[in-house]
Amino acid sequence: MPNVDKITEKVFQSPSKYIQGPSAIKNAARYLSPLGQRPLVVVDDIVYEIGACLC
Repeated sequence: MPNVDKITEKVFQSPSKYIQGPSAIKNAARYLSPLGQRPLVVVDDIVYEIGACLC
């Protein structure tokens, strides 16, 4: 049985905003800056390749 006094809590929270469109990458800073200085953006391989072409 785990010792509950030594378990560290982990919290995952994500904003409930989905942004899509031809100017989404160009305007990313506008949407990401309210989230902090180091937001985590998760994408799959296909979206990563598309993004690499647009930057």
